[in-house]
Amino acid sequence: MPSRALETEIDRLYQLPLDQFTSARNALAKTAGADAVPVRALGKPPVAAWAVNQLYWRNGDVWNALVEAAENARRAHKAVLSGRAGDVRAASRVHDEAVEHALKATLDILRDGGHPVTDATKQAIVTTLRALPSDDQPGRLARVLQPGGFEALAGLSVARGAAGAARHEKVAKSAPARPAPPSPESPARPKVDAKA
Repeated sequence: MPSRALETEIDRLYQLPLDQFTSARNALAKTAGADAVPVRALGKPPVAAWAVNQLYWRNGDVWNALVEAAENARRAHKAVLSGRAGDVRAASRVHDEAVEHALKATLDILRDGGHPVTDATKQAIVTTLRALPSDDQPGRLARVLQPGGFEALAGLSVARGAAGAARHEKVAKSAPARPAPPSPESPARPKVDAKA
């Protein structure tokens, strides 16, 4: 495990302008002694990941609000899937707003750093912001993150009420359809003479 001093130097490495990363990493590896190999293996982040790293280092309030909103949205989804109350809509709305706020701050960082804001870079930033929090160490992303899909819900059991409702809906869909009652706009049915 790298020393605390080396960890601090690695943190500084990820805060540097992107074009200085490789030379600074190689210089750090030369002074890292036994930790030279893992330091040399530190990946240079793509521009989108670099920008998100800078958000972490420079705008902690925005970063923390985004992570908190993401965790609240995940908790709401888990609660609903487990049969408990959860306001998924409200939590998702707050998360979307936090992503938009973080995106604006991250794009400002890119522009301030002299990096072009292309559609591809913007999309990669949004994708990464939506994937936070992740298992990757904050401020040290070396890749663009992808939001979890259904695997993010692994280990959850669906509440009985939800499963029962799903079975009921399946049965209702397989039952033969009843004819609809005539509407006021439909042509009148012929009258049947009761005496005939």
